[in-house]
Amino acid sequence: DEIGQTPVVIFHRPGTLSAAAFDCRLGDRVLRFASGDGEAVRDTATGSHWNRQGQATAGPLAGACLRFLPSAVEEWFAFAAAHPGAGIWKLEEPS
Repeated sequence: DEIGQTPVVIFHRPGTLSAAAFDCRLGDRVLRFASGDGEAVRDTATGSHWNRQGQATAGPLAGACLRFLPSAVEEWFAFAAAHPGAGIWKLEEPS
């Protein structure tokens, strides 16, 4: 996904309210990610494993860190109270 001109990835822990957004750019490449086993996901270009803090923990990019993007997980009722004009966006299924 992209926000403006920035390619982003969201790392989320299923079953929790834990998630963080990161810039997918690392140097001159834009990484793409796939689900991995347990705590890690992997980038599809190098197979490096990434933790939920945006750091590569294994593989050719081990030690590299993605840039954190300001983000937070909020309950809808709290967000809606702070932003009364907000709505819920829904992807429409192709007909």
